[in-house]
Amino acid sequence: MIIVGIVVVVVVVACVGAYIVVSRSGGVLGTLPVYSGAQETNDNIAQQVITSCMTEMGSPSGWSSKAYTTQANPGDVIDWYKTQMSGWTKVTDNTVSLGGTTVYVLAYTKGNDTTGIVTFAYGNSNYLILLAGPNPTSGGGENQQGGQFSISVSPSSVTIPRGESGNVTVSYSPGVPFNLGMSSSSGYDKIQLNFSAPPFTYTVVVSGDAVPGSYTVTLEATDTDTGAEATTTFTVVVT
Repeated sequence: MIIVGIVVVVVVVACVGAYIVVSRSGGVLGTLPVYSGAQETNDNIAQQVITSCMTEMGSPSGWSSKAYTTQANPGDVIDWYKTQMSGWTKVTDNTVSLGGTTVYVLAYTKGNDTTGIVTFAYGNSNYLILLAGPNPTSGGGENQQGGQFSISVSPSSVTIPRGESGNVTVSYSPGVPFNLGMSSSSGYDKIQLNFSAPPFTYTVVVSGDAVPGSYTVTLEATDTDTGAEATTTFTVVVT
């Protein structure tokens, strides 16, 4: 998945969350109103967000997305949609915040229709993403991973000189839980992890006064919906 800063990661998590919820009901392509003054966009951020969302959702057949920019605050746009969905049943109303980025997500059902609404700010632009489509043939459920998942880190060993930093990437199988909690421990206060683009990329920072040697870092991920946990380790070699 192509990452354009933390915003793409956060929006993908929100999109997947909306998809998991609305896919509980079968249906045909949903129809949503468009916020007044919103302009359809195909800019780089919008395209990468949509592509990433659809990829993480398994590229479901019959689903479509459109992206817009608007001058309005993302929270105000979401509040407006809450007043426009008469006759629809709201199945989720969440706010996802990671690394200073806030994403608002709504999901609704109406008969056989399913819809999702996501808003967020990036740079000087405010984005609105509309999702719609039928129930996937693979089905849906309370948890995309059935309550179980695993994590791994690449590379398994990273060499970092004192006073510098390096990156590791965390992978989730079969996918990223919608409500994800992460913690880390190195057992050494001279090695710190910055969740610069969670839940995928982590920056390992080594203090300038760290003692050279090999250290084990433990990562623990928790699906806060089900309580399922997954743990992995990697090695930091300080030179």
